Amino acid sequence: MAKRKNASMAALAYIIFFLPGIMVDRKDEFVRFHMRQGAWLLVVALALQGLLSLWVFWGMPLGGMLRGLIRVFLIIQVAIGGMTALRSEQKELPLIGKYAPKFF
Repeated sequence: MAKRKNASMAALAYIIFFLPGIMVDRKDEFVRFHMRQGAWLLVVALALQGLLSLWVFWGMPLGGMLRGLIRVFLIIQVAIGGMTALRSEQKELPLIGKYAPKFF
């Protein structure tokens, strides 16, 4: 597959999802796809961390272990998204990508 010129910007979208939209042409569908995935990953991360904070607050056992597993899951999602973007592919993130709304 041919390397896209904005592959590094698309990969950056998984760390700071809005930055590529400022720095490159907003009509670039490849970058927009990865920005949507990055934004959705942020929403999922905030929701999971918020839910886990409530569980820990109410005394759920094993809360610390769940927090660690969620963080590992999120780091893996960022790595998969970034590597996919750098390979100039447009694949959804595993488990959560198909639910990504049409941001941007």
